[in-house]
Amino acid sequence: MGDGQILTIKDCMVRHNKSYDTIAALFKRKGSPAFRVGREWQVDAVKWDAYLLKLAEESKG
Repeated sequence: MGDGQILTIKDCMVRHNKSYDTIAALFKRKGSPAFRVGREWQVDAVKWDAYLLKLAEESKG
């Protein structure tokens, strides 16, 4: 994944092998780097990876 690549919910579903509802809930969470363009959610790939790592670290306790 290169710098500046934009992912949609469907891209993240394939990338992480998770359901639409799971990814959509993560996109909608407060603090998420995802943003809406019209009716579709999008996220920068680099920011998304950093966000998921942050969530994983927080969940470890």
